[in-house]
Amino acid sequence: MNLSTNDLSFLSDRSRQRSMISAGFQLSSSSVNSPFEQYSSKLPASVRGALNHTADISLLSARFSRNGYCWLVSGQTAYVWLVSGSNRITDAIIHQELKLPECALGQQANLIELFSINADDDDYCSCLALTCDGYARYWRTIVRPNDYYDVKLEFDQIELLCHFKDDICICGSYSGRLYTIPCNALCNKAYIRPSSSSLLSSIGFGLKSMLFGTSRQMKDNEILRCLHSLKTDTSTQTTITMNVDLISLTDQHLYFWYLAENDIQLVHSIDLQEIFVHEAKKDQKSNENHRDVSCISLSVTQETIYILAVHHSTQDYRLMLGIFSLNHSGVQLVSFIFLTNHLNIRLDEIIVKPYVRIFAVPNQPAILVHTKKDAFIYTGPDYSVLLRANFSNLNETILGSGLCAQRLLIFCHVQGLITPRAQDLMTAQLAKKNDIYNYYFSFLKLINVWNKLHVAHFNNGIYHTKQILQQFGEKLQCAKAFAQTSQQSLYLQAAFRSTSRYNQISHISEVITTIVLGVIEASRTIEIQSYEEATRLLLIAFDSIQKYRQEHEQESAISSNPIDDEDFSQSMICQPWILYEHNLNDLYMLHCTQHFEQALELCESREVRERLLTMISRLVYHILDEYRLYICDLYSDNELNNDMEQRPWINYKQTRSLLIKIFIKLKDFSKGKQLAEEFEDYQSLIEICDELKDIEQLRMYIEQYGDKFMIIFDEYLRSKSALSVLFQKEYFDLKSVQRYLKSKPEFAWMVDIKNRDYEHASLSSLQQVAETIGKRQTLLAISKFALLASSHNEIRNAEAIKLRLRFIENEENLCQQRLDLLSNLDESERLKQPLISAKDMIKNLILKKNTSQSLLQRYCSALKILSQMETNPDFDQLRLFIFSQAILVDPLKPISNSVDPLSCNAKTLLSQLFDYIKHENLDKYNIIPSREKLQSSNELISFQNNHDFQEALSAIYSSLLTR
Repeated sequence: MNLSTNDLSFLSDRSRQRSMISAGFQLSSSSVNSPFEQYSSKLPASVRGALNHTADISLLSARFSRNGYCWLVSGQTAYVWLVSGSNRITDAIIHQELKLPECALGQQANLIELFSINADDDDYCSCLALTCDGYARYWRTIVRPNDYYDVKLEFDQIELLCHFKDDICICGSYSGRLYTIPCNALCNKAYIRPSSSSLLSSIGFGLKSMLFGTSRQMKDNEILRCLHSLKTDTSTQTTITMNVDLISLTDQHLYFWYLAENDIQLVHSIDLQEIFVHEAKKDQKSNENHRDVSCISLSVTQETIYILAVHHSTQDYRLMLGIFSLNHSGVQLVSFIFLTNHLNIRLDEIIVKPYVRIFAVPNQPAILVHTKKDAFIYTGPDYSVLLRANFSNLNETILGSGLCAQRLLIFCHVQGLITPRAQDLMTAQLAKKNDIYNYYFSFLKLINVWNKLHVAHFNNGIYHTKQILQQFGEKLQCAKAFAQTSQQSLYLQAAFRSTSRYNQISHISEVITTIVLGVIEASRTIEIQSYEEATRLLLIAFDSIQKYRQEHEQESAISSNPIDDEDFSQSMICQPWILYEHNLNDLYMLHCTQHFEQALELCESREVRERLLTMISRLVYHILDEYRLYICDLYSDNELNNDMEQRPWINYKQTRSLLIKIFIKLKDFSKGKQLAEEFEDYQSLIEICDELKDIEQLRMYIEQYGDKFMIIFDEYLRSKSALSVLFQKEYFDLKSVQRYLKSKPEFAWMVDIKNRDYEHASLSSLQQVAETIGKRQTLLAISKFALLASSHNEIRNAEAIKLRLRFIENEENLCQQRLDLLSNLDESERLKQPLISAKDMIKNLILKKNTSQSLLQRYCSALKILSQMETNPDFDQLRLFIFSQAILVDPLKPISNSVDPLSCNAKTLLSQLFDYIKHENLDKYNIIPSREKLQSSNELISFQNNHDFQEALSAIYSSLLTR
């Protein structure tokens, strides 16, 4: 292939008659204003229509093939037409429209190849189109656009496509593999063979490792830049003795490959980074040692390889050109040159997703370098002469480039802007907005595809999440930087382009969902770098939402026009409910709790740990702030205090507490304190003070929140060490504390004792309800000691004090009797048993069989308990119950035929109970019911007309009087 300077062409049109036209220029030595000259002024009508009706020109892409074809991709259609090999093209009307397979990521021109299997028959052109998510469509001939074959490939995340020879194409996937695709075999839908070289086994999967092959000496995380087939390059002479079919360029290395029948073999590799850094140090202008080298683009012509790279620091970069010879001696560096940098793009745009291409002119000391917005010719002996396209009055976008029909062509879309020069600044701002669109929507599309692939390939390890998240993060970070430069919000720009509120909300929801779920590697474990990257992406998203709201509020305040439906739809795009009506709440909790703890377990660096804590603290703040806004909007029409038990409010409190307590658990009290103060999580504030034993801070909180302290202290008293600080002077003397304690029966006695009001302390503790026997004994002891500690001035009624002491002693006796009845348990377990009433104790003794005690012992225990219940309102009922049950259990014998009527029933249970009362010196007149009441009790109603029973009962009562 012999190209002259007159053959270098640039597709463009300088017409201002139409707003969107594709046109071209051709390099000419006679051109004064521009080195480019128009090559073709006429395009197919459908192509012109696509250009005119595309709102976002960045969605278009174009490419050229060596056999003379050009294709433009717009949406799901590829417009293909033949670019003649003559010097001028007067008509380019005949074309084909190929329907591409669906892809959520969008179609790209660099994933389409047009080639002629028979080199002598250019009219019989075949086409292979791939999608990023692993679908192939093959046309044997483009003459029949409706006759094609669809195949689902065994790989996905495809980056580049290159025609190799005959019907064989080669593509590279994001998983870091090289695949050969025999196109004719696609017709059988049964033949896709990945290369099986053992050299490929050490490739790291992932978006950052887009290598087609590797040796074990290669570095990780290289980014694929270019792929060049020598089989289809007729300009490369046969003097090359190395058996090389393929050349690939990454940001660090140059690789030479040989395509065997069943394998792809690495022939040779060059560490470009090492070579370029070494050469750069020789340059006197390059006196900085802390610079890196990243290769950008590759051009191969005849026996020469041209490599464009950037020598950069964090602040700036320089363009470098390395020229290598490829001949029988191997690969050698011929020259190294620093080029004058006129690229009007930032470093991160070059590094993350290079839009810079280089083409060398054979037999001429000239190279073409172009970006999406500009094109240059470097020529002269040392490439020091710069020729630039004259686009000063035009807004141009280069859609594609390539070698076509023995010419170097660039497809350029040019839009005439009929505006004064004073508005050029506005034009630049519009261009930056377009860049924002590109980054943001490609981010959405890319993450959408990855989300689908993640489900399909979760277990087979095709790629690693870390690299994908890093790539997305770099893209979104660029968009954020653009937004800050142009004072526009990323989400605001997205809102302007959204077709409907629902679609835009689903995009935001999908992005955040995928980020959170994306930190799980294929091994189902957390990878620390992936987690950190995902957290950074979420923070960027929240920052963008916040900026959108601020700008929207400012615009609403300035504008006095009523909001129409479209503006209202846009204004609702980033309202808080978006984040909580798409099931994202649980995902946030997962990321900030379970995933966070797993990531910290893997974190060995203190610096990384602190960085993660800071990032999660910011993220928790954003999450709770969104949630709080959501709750406020939800309850805007009602008083929240009147609706405290509503489920959304309860969920918010639970979420708030769980997220803030993460930092308490990790002993990072400063971050937990800041969040708890901001979102008024009183329980967390109290726990932090409790952990730090900071009574002064707790006292300040009590004074600060005033009446809200009722909520604080109610929660605090449930914590493990509430009583440990209760009697601290600074804390306890607060009136709000004492007022609250006095309102709680379980703590009122504490206030009385602290204030030396022992009589009230005795009453308070005595009135408190106890759940266990042990607690009842403790309260009785406190009541008794407080009563005994009362001063003489406090005792106004000595008789009342005696009665209370007697009551306390009776209650203590009852507690002891309860314990005695549980003799089968050890002492500690007996104290924990539930406290049952004396009435229930008596009924249990009388009605339930107790194998550990005899019948008489059970009834005697019941009488002993009864003797402590004289003031109980159930006293009369219980004594009738005991004695009537004794008669029923052991009936009285008739005395009519007895020799000694008084001693006839001496051994009955009733007589033995009378003897027990006398023996224990109990008050028989109080404990034993009268004969008349006993006879008329409900239990003995069947004996009321029994003359023998009445005689026997009278005899026992007569003997009782004589005892």
